[in-house]
Amino acid sequence: MYQIEQGDWVRFYSNGKLVIGQVEYVIKERIPTLGDSIISNLGGFDVKTDIGSVNSGYILEVRKKNR
Repeated sequence: MYQIEQGDWVRFYSNGKLVIGQVEYVIKERIPTLGDSIISNLGGFDVKTDIGSVNSGYILEVRKKNR
């Protein structure tokens, strides 16, 4: 399992396109909302990036920020 932190880069699909976003913050505990049952069933946590949010179950790759 990987640790995702602010400043890391994550690769995932958004609207059918492969995208790379920089992590702004990580929501460790997921709060399900109505109409959100598919994502909440994945478990994990949500990651907010500069191009949108993604559940950790949909992240394809994590690249650590430069230290």
